[in-house]
Amino acid sequence: KHLRRAIELNSSYPWASFRLGIVYLSQKKWELALHSFEQGLKNDGRNEWAIQQVGNILEKLGKNEEAIGRYEWLIENAPANILTINRLNRLYWDNFLFEEGEKILLRGLKKFPTEISLIEKLVSYYESHGLFEKATDVLSSFVKLKPYNSAALAKIGFYEKKMNRPKKALIWLNKALSLSNDFEWARMQKIAILLKIENTKNAEKELKIFISQNGDTEWALMQLSQLKLNQKEFTETEIILNKGLKKFKDSPGLLQIQGHFYYLQGRWHESELVFRKLLN
Repeated sequence: KHLRRAIELNSSYPWASFRLGIVYLSQKKWELALHSFEQGLKNDGRNEWAIQQVGNILEKLGKNEEAIGRYEWLIENAPANILTINRLNRLYWDNFLFEEGEKILLRGLKKFPTEISLIEKLVSYYESHGLFEKATDVLSSFVKLKPYNSAALAKIGFYEKKMNRPKKALIWLNKALSLSNDFEWARMQKIAILLKIENTKNAEKELKIFISQNGDTEWALMQLSQLKLNQKEFTETEIILNKGLKKFKDSPGLLQIQGHFYYLQGRWHESELVFRKLLN
């Protein structure tokens, strides 16, 4: 009531209009809030905070195109702001304007090159579209400024792996592990690469490190038993499989390896029982 009275006495009082808009926002009266902010902007048309609020209200009202227009004005006319960049990016992508969303994130990174929220969004976007080279470029620029970020280093290794560049991938993963020796995901990626390029000696070594740090996980026991099976070390294969299935008795991965193990040894009945269990 006081704010409305103040505006009645002085219609060109933007502060009162903006404060009244905040009151309406707190009451979720979006239309009234929008009207109050618009009235205030008639007398203070370049107030960045108020324009930000108008964009937010327009989003609440589902007027996304108008909200985009307000945020674009802020991007062009006001100092760079993380909140505006993130909101504009979300609106672009919600409205299937993917290239515009990408461009605004890249523009934001020029101003805020170490801002994690922008990097994560851009990298996730590139990853979901299989644009691993672009994702690598973004993270490479980041680690030049933040060389001790093990997550970023490991992710570059993951993308190099996706692009079938195992040697480069191992370099980045090793960098990550040198900073965080117990980085489970990074070591799993490294082991997968070593197995793929048939570097079994180092793969086994890394698996044993992994197990020492994380215990007998289902994944590690699967990898190690398959490795021993490929090497035709049947006694050790059976020991690992029995150990694994004692802990993870219904593991499809371990059962499949066990069934194949029995099959290779000509233990047909046992193999059949395992595969029937898998089917069930």
